[in-house]
Amino acid sequence: MTEEEKIEEEKPKLSIKEMLKVIPPPHMLKEEKKKHITEKRIKVMHSDDVKEGFIVINPKLANSLGIETHAEISVKGKRIRFEVIYADNAPEDAIIGNREELKRYGIADNSIVVVRRA
Repeated sequence: MTEEEKIEEEKPKLSIKEMLKVIPPPHMLKEEKKKHITEKRIKVMHSDDVKEGFIVINPKLANSLGIETHAEISVKGKRIRFEVIYADNAPEDAIIGNREELKRYGIADNSIVVVRRA
């Protein structure tokens, strides 16, 4: 026997199952990707201090939904687009909009709506 043959005999042969243990299963690879919330059901509060065409939203809520400059409210099958004003004193579980404008769209005070990035 030559030296090369001796070296080959000394190495343990790995089975295919043992080699595949190193590769993670597909569901583990999918979990590594961060899940991002695209929309959320929250309350709408009315206020006369907000201008028409704008909504006031908490920056934490906007960040979690990926909202930057515009947001979309969906209620009763209607989609309404608003510009966003960030306010730290705004509640995290609600948005604030103009009273008259929201009434025109048929959205009552403290209604539940779906908010998403526009």
